[in-house]
Amino acid sequence: MQIYLAKNIKKFFIYFLFFILPLIHSKILNIDIYWNFEFTKSVFFIVFSSFIILLNIKNEKKKINIFSLFFIVILLISSIFSLSPFHSFFWSIEKWHSFFLFLNLIILYNIFVSLDIKSKKNILNFILISSIFPALWGIKEFFSPSFYYDSYIGRAIGSFWSPHYLASYILLLSPFFFDKILKEKKYYYTFIFIPLIFCLFLTKSFIAIFAFLFYIFFLFFYEKNKKVFGFWMIFLIILFIFSIIFFPSKIHSLLSRFFIWESVIKIIFSSPKIFFLWWWNETLNFIFWNFKSPFLYIFENFWYQADRSHNIFLDFFYNFWIWGFLLISLVFWFLIKHFERNPYFESLLLFFFFYFFNFPSIVSYLLFIFFMSFISLEKWWFKKIYKKLTIWKSIWIFWWRTFIKESRKKKTKYIFSFVSKIFIIFYSIFSIFIVSRFFISEYFFLQNQYKKAIFFFPHPNYFYEINLFNKGKEIEKIKSPLYFKKKILNLRNIEENCKEYLTFYTSAEDYFFCWNMLEKRWYKKEAIIYYEKWLKKIPNLWEKNSPYFNNFLIKNTINGNRFFSEKYSNIKDILEKF
Repeated sequence: MQIYLAKNIKKFFIYFLFFILPLIHSKILNIDIYWNFEFTKSVFFIVFSSFIILLNIKNEKKKINIFSLFFIVILLISSIFSLSPFHSFFWSIEKWHSFFLFLNLIILYNIFVSLDIKSKKNILNFILISSIFPALWGIKEFFSPSFYYDSYIGRAIGSFWSPHYLASYILLLSPFFFDKILKEKKYYYTFIFIPLIFCLFLTKSFIAIFAFLFYIFFLFFYEKNKKVFGFWMIFLIILFIFSIIFFPSKIHSLLSRFFIWESVIKIIFSSPKIFFLWWWNETLNFIFWNFKSPFLYIFENFWYQADRSHNIFLDFFYNFWIWGFLLISLVFWFLIKHFERNPYFESLLLFFFFYFFNFPSIVSYLLFIFFMSFISLEKWWFKKIYKKLTIWKSIWIFWWRTFIKESRKKKTKYIFSFVSKIFIIFYSIFSIFIVSRFFISEYFFLQNQYKKAIFFFPHPNYFYEINLFNKGKEIEKIKSPLYFKKKILNLRNIEENCKEYLTFYTSAEDYFFCWNMLEKRWYKKEAIIYYEKWLKKIPNLWEKNSPYFNNFLIKNTINGNRFFSEKYSNIKDILEKF
């Protein structure tokens, strides 16, 4: 009876998770800031997935494959030995893609694998039907926004942090809608799918729309008539070129991706020590400015900072070193090698295509692991690979059968099962407790009630707000840019603090910050030194002998503006002012 009840409650939580996660956002905090959306989703995912993990404790089918164990080990090492373990485990209020989030994703994936195919297909049908609500909300917000969306004004965001997140949600579900309508002849799904397509185009997510159109042509023409498919591909390429001509801002955004990749690759290969001993999960924002490509001042903006590389393979390389890169590459390789014409493979490959140029939201990650669980059930590739390790497996079986008595085997299995259950119970309760307190603390922090925020969760940012700099530094385990900036803004020992700050961080933004602060406090001599260093850091577009003056990309994409794109940079205003 207890097992039956636990199973039903677990199913309810799974259904509820897939329903609520795309919809929930920071309005629940009564805070009118859209950039808090992904943090809210991440917190709710960790809490509800932890409940599902707890309820799965008595599942006799529960297994964890060798690749999941491998990723958990990488995740642990990259967080414990991180540049800042605190940020690797907890991160910040913007996304909160932390240790807890990735660990819960891996455990949840194995729970999905253990579900029978009928249960999973019922969940899939529920996901498709309930997707109408995020789409309708996105349409509503486009025509009647509840928030100030800053640079995303005029684009559908809905309950997501970014139009790309909403677009990817719709894109990943598209193969299943086509499958329902065209193959299963369930035409009523059309009434759900049409608002989703409309919402996709309202996001104006160039890569998602391009991928969606490519998928349609692939679906209808690739096998039936390859000549027609080729014709439509040429048409799509021409459409792509015309889009760039008539919407030049799109090419700025696309080009910036390549220079973000360049910056991250420069970090990874900056020294042999960093390359071979790289375990810096969720710390890119600390050092990105030091390696920022000069072109990002042109195609993005002066203060632009990336905490993601906008490429899923590079993200896994940076966060989880070469092993993370190999793991995600292996999954992609399997999808290509064992490709089948079904919506699971097609959706997963669309995931990789889209996130080759972006970074996933928690909703996309959740859909990814759920769709992967179908393929694991049908193909079970990981078992095939595990079986290939015949030598090591044979040695282990021989040792186990020869030297371990039957009674000891049972005792060992019992102890292992008991310890793992205790760990899962402890971890699930701890994650619910700690994440919930963090969520409450953020509410008080955003209300400027810093002492209450510290009571619920001692985030270093809270201590910096009340000038307890050393306390914040102890928690971060690093002298972060925020640590220095808050000390400098405190207006005590500005000159000394700036000198120390600029020994660690040497970007144009860092020199500009110190120059601006010193200039305001009448440290004219020191301010001029930092101004000159700042000027050398930014790309020179005003002198003919500069490599940037006649650069092809700049000349042909900035519409004749010899400084910077008005939309993407404010450097021109800074130079005119000073």
